[in-house]
Amino acid sequence: MAVMDVRPSTPLPLPVLDRTGNLLVRVRRSVRTVLYLLRTVGLGLLWTAISLFSDSNFFTGKSLVDQNGPEFLSTTMVWNQIMFCGFSIATQSAFLTKQRFIDRPDRPAGYLLCLRRVFKATFVVNTFTSVFPIGVVFALNAAASSSSSCVLRWSFYICSFASLVFTASLTIAVRRIFLETSIAGTERQKKKIFESLSVIPRREGQWKRQSRQFCRVLFQTSPGTLSSLFAAGYVQATSTNLPTSQRDLAIFAVCSIGLKLFDQELIKLVTMKRKITDIRTMFLVVAVPTVLIDTQVRIMLQLANSVVTTVGGSVLMAFVEIGMRTGKMHYLRWKIHRKTRRAYAPILVTPSRVASMITIHPVLETGNPLSETRRQREESVRNFETWKMQLLRFHAAEAYADMAAEYMALASSAMIVAVYADHPKYELRQWRFETSTSNSTDSSRYIILLELQLAIELVVDTVSCVVETANGVNFDELKKYESFLMALFVVIGVMDVQITAIMYLQCE
Repeated sequence: MAVMDVRPSTPLPLPVLDRTGNLLVRVRRSVRTVLYLLRTVGLGLLWTAISLFSDSNFFTGKSLVDQNGPEFLSTTMVWNQIMFCGFSIATQSAFLTKQRFIDRPDRPAGYLLCLRRVFKATFVVNTFTSVFPIGVVFALNAAASSSSSCVLRWSFYICSFASLVFTASLTIAVRRIFLETSIAGTERQKKKIFESLSVIPRREGQWKRQSRQFCRVLFQTSPGTLSSLFAAGYVQATSTNLPTSQRDLAIFAVCSIGLKLFDQELIKLVTMKRKITDIRTMFLVVAVPTVLIDTQVRIMLQLANSVVTTVGGSVLMAFVEIGMRTGKMHYLRWKIHRKTRRAYAPILVTPSRVASMITIHPVLETGNPLSETRRQREESVRNFETWKMQLLRFHAAEAYADMAAEYMALASSAMIVAVYADHPKYELRQWRFETSTSNSTDSSRYIILLELQLAIELVVDTVSCVVETANGVNFDELKKYESFLMALFVVIGVMDVQITAIMYLQCE
């Protein structure tokens, strides 16, 4: 039986992993990526948030000692809502700066103009969500049998719904500004109306249509709120089950890392199943659990009050991180190699296969029956290349978000311990289970531990980036998301501080 080996009409090179360049070049690229990442994280607003949450006596005019639980907690949550709403408006306004408005068609819209229009469109819901936490806290305090701050912790879950409502309202407002006042938006509306002329319109009231739109946007923006609720539940469980020995600390760290990995992989699996191709989604689903879980682990390491325990735990976490990233890279290579063999394997065509092809495609009777096979082969190769590039881009986004989240968690934990250790509303010092082995003062010890942990993390990320860039992962493509990443990690950092400030509040 004759067997023909069908290959593409033009030679297609096998996909190989990028190993070009010597080790020094890859190290330089990795160091540049890490330094760029540190700049992207942007920790300025994080310290501002901690200062506001720890000295929240602006509205009451009372000292921290004189404030009761509801006053302190409500002011803390109001500060968070103001910062969250303000920063969300600022970032959403930036998306409109590339548009040309109908009343100013000769030039792109200025940022201040976009900011003013978005703020005006969301003023009512912004005011409501900023004041809403005060009513929730005092309502819970009045309804509870005691004014314990432990009961007031549940106010965070209620106020998270207010934040979700604000996010959905802001999204709708920005979309309406784009569709009704920008040139590109009005043209899109006209095109949509023209295409819908042949379709029988659904008769429904404006209120019903707006309600349906709001519910749809509310559902689309809910994953971020669900992530914050999950993190709040984790922190609340942690605050009531703190480790009291090195053994408990080791178990806590292992369980936390396992929970973070499980949460990341589960969300990533759902993202891939839903065929979401937006890289920003991968940034979000990886960064949120990493920041919030790793912050708690590093807080516990700081509270151990031992340089040996803190540094040893950081080194152990570094080895675990290198192992996980190396394992993910090997798994990625295995997936690419397996699909490469399928996509580039020669197609064996027998006479019976040719006959079946002619039966299915009669047009091939007068032409070459193998041309259709070659076309299918080349299309399969193109699909494989698209899949491979998408897989590498998602892995780059995952690794980049994980690295940035580690630095955010490191800074958050150090600042939280430094600010709240002597806070009259918190008793972090009573949770330390070791005697300090260092002769230095507490302030110098915090600085030394922070520098050591930062140095360890820099080495880990540099080594991991060298391995990943040698295997075809390109981090340079992610630089165009700098503005989004900076906004994302500032919001996550503020949320991290707020959750910690509420859940670690001393029960009175």
